[in-house]
Amino acid sequence: YMRARLQDGMLYPDDRQDSSLLSVLAQADALMIRPPHDPARNAKDLQRYILI
Repeated sequence: YMRARLQDGMLYPDDRQDSSLLSVLAQADALMIRPPHDPARNAKDLQRYILI
């Protein structure tokens, strides 16, 4: 899972994904569901996520 923000229907992953950064988790709106070592995707690709 990657911490992200949902804004105007778009999902933006946070640049900082370190597990010790609780402030990033507190500011996140969603968790992107991505497997380990998943290759980069295009900006308009559909992405599964969980709202938090």
